[in-house]
Amino acid sequence: MAERFQRLYALKPNLYSKGCPIIIEAGALQKDTESGTVLAQIKMRNIGEKTVASCKVSLKTYENNGDEVEGVSNFSYLDLNADSGDEFGTKVPIILPNKTTRSFTVDIDEVVFSVSVGLNQPLGGADEILNQMRSLIGRGHAHVFLRRKIEGCSVLC
Repeated sequence: MAERFQRLYALKPNLYSKGCPIIIEAGALQKDTESGTVLAQIKMRNIGEKTVASCKVSLKTYENNGDEVEGVSNFSYLDLNADSGDEFGTKVPIILPNKTTRSFTVDIDEVVFSVSVGLNQPLGGADEILNQMRSLIGRGHAHVFLRRKIEGCSVLC
């Protein structure tokens, strides 16, 4: 009996962009031999110090001859709660829109860290809220939701 999934392509192991809190440990392109559907699976690991809440990736996909075909933009891995050292992504298939895909590249578009904010005081006006948030952010308890591009990895931190 033939295998249900046929491996078409594998990424080089341990892909990393300097400053990015995520490393791509492995990635594979698989074809479902029953439906013809092509899917990607990506194994990632949090190598940062903060807990990762979610991660968005984009895939550029190619045919055998190297021509780019329709890929996937902003695929979200949600509700991760991935602490430092935790892996994620292996059990989440990314269904690709083009069945002729035979290779791919992946970009980490965004990483969002878990928020642990404890505002135990009644909130005042906008200036007071901003000051409280700045104080908490300065102590490492919250995020500044500003996009920072780090060589192919956009981080919300």
